[in-house]
Order: sequence, then structure tokens, then C-alpha cells
Amino acid sequence: MCLSLIKGLDKKTFDINVAALGSGELIHQFEDFASVKIFPRSKILNFIKQIKMGNYDIIHSHTIIADLFSFTA
Repeated sequence: MCLSLIKGLDKKTFDINVAALGSGELIHQFEDFASVKIFPRSKILNFIKQIKMGNYDIIHSHTIIADLFSFTA
């Protein structure tokens, strides 16, 4: 669903970033439509720091762990 939404956004209007904890089979599908940053699970603190510093308007997560860390934003 997230990929479908991103595909429909105008890259000239929106700065689209995708961050992931670990590399799954689908993450590379985002690379044509967004800036993708993959954080190894061992670098969870870097992931949290990126969320805090990113000043993001929308954060979408799919797992309990990601949900917990997305609340830091």
C-alpha cells in the first residue's frame, strides 16, 4: 500500500524518503520512487535519530517495533 501511494506522488512537489530496519524483499522496489535508507537492526539508535531529525510530515510503519520507534518523531 505504501508503495502505491508513493508511486502516485509528484517527486517535484514532495521529498519522499523511505527508511527500513533491515532489508526485506520489497524495499528495493521503492528505490525508483523515493530516497531509501536501510538501517541494520544493530543501528536502531541511528534509526531513531533519523526519525527525530527528519522533520517528517507522515510516518507509516508496519510492525510493533517500528510503531514504537516511530512515536519518537
